[in-house]
Amino acid sequence: LPRSTRDELLEMLTDGDEPWRRLVGEALGQLRGDEETAGLLVKMFQERPESRFTRSAILNALGSMQVKSILPDLVGMIGEGYDDEEWIVGAIGRISDSATRLELYEQLSKPLRPKTRSEIIRVLGQSKDPAVMGRVKGALQESSKEQRVILLDVLARSRDPSHSEAVRAVLDYATDPQVRKQAIRALGQFGDAESAARLVQLIDGGSRQDRTAALSAIRNVRRMETVNSLAEKWDDLGDQARIAVLGSGTNLSRPLGPIVEVAGEAIRSTDRKLRTASAVVLGRSRDPKAIDSLVWLMRNAESGSERSVAITGLLSIGTKEAAEEGLRALDVVPNARQRESYERQFNKVLDKFAGVPQR
Repeated sequence: LPRSTRDELLEMLTDGDEPWRRLVGEALGQLRGDEETAGLLVKMFQERPESRFTRSAILNALGSMQVKSILPDLVGMIGEGYDDEEWIVGAIGRISDSATRLELYEQLSKPLRPKTRSEIIRVLGQSKDPAVMGRVKGALQESSKEQRVILLDVLARSRDPSHSEAVRAVLDYATDPQVRKQAIRALGQFGDAESAARLVQLIDGGSRQDRTAALSAIRNVRRMETVNSLAEKWDDLGDQARIAVLGSGTNLSRPLGPIVEVAGEAIRSTDRKLRTASAVVLGRSRDPKAIDSLVWLMRNAESGSERSVAITGLLSIGTKEAAEEGLRALDVVPNARQRESYERQFNKVLDKFAGVPQR
């Protein structure tokens, strides 16, 4: 890029129309490895431009340019009162190497703005850097309860089951409710079978706070094998645990196996939450055997929202039979406009099987 053009773009970051500055930043971000331009952008940011558009464009450009020599300058800005400090951390995260991530880790022990701390936790967790994770796990037992909550959050953001044992160990000795809540949340984020088994134990024998946190954590599990391992224990679960397990099934793009089987049973439950979650699981399974159950829920729904979930399930299955059965049951929809909308959607499915060109 000619330097004259580069200089014009830099000028536009402060003098151009604000909505266009994002595009200017994207253009400058294409100058990968250009240390001179990166240095000018850092200097421009250090002058604390008033416009958020300018600050955002500068940091987006720096993140894209991947110039590691500016990392000390960016890290040095943390805690210096810059506006939108969390954006600085985000830019560091896009460029950083292991050494810089360890520097960010050290920042967590200092007074920080809540948004800045949250962004550092996100950057470190999503990096899954072994050096950082090793440092975090090593500090778990010796940290204060406030710091332990932060460290557990870093591990949770990684969603890495290899940290499950360390987090489960926290539950063996920690008594502080916030620490226990964060550890339980982390187990749900990991989503492995051993973590899920511990969550079930907490539901069965933990304190009221532990049970509440464990139920929420189970709903966040996103691993098919873990969801099905929980579904296989269906007969031993209480009502709230069953709702949580079906909730985890709704996280799957296409549920298969035991979770679909228990959803087929639970959709006729007297518990509305069980019925609704079951309908979502059955629809996403795209299993034609679920059609009768979803039509049953259409006809026996206690509310319009519950009926809508059943109809969405039939549309998700997307077969000719599902559309035809859905159309036959539309007489239960009292609102004429809504009924016509569902009718159009079902007919659109039928048109595909009839070879009608789609708009």
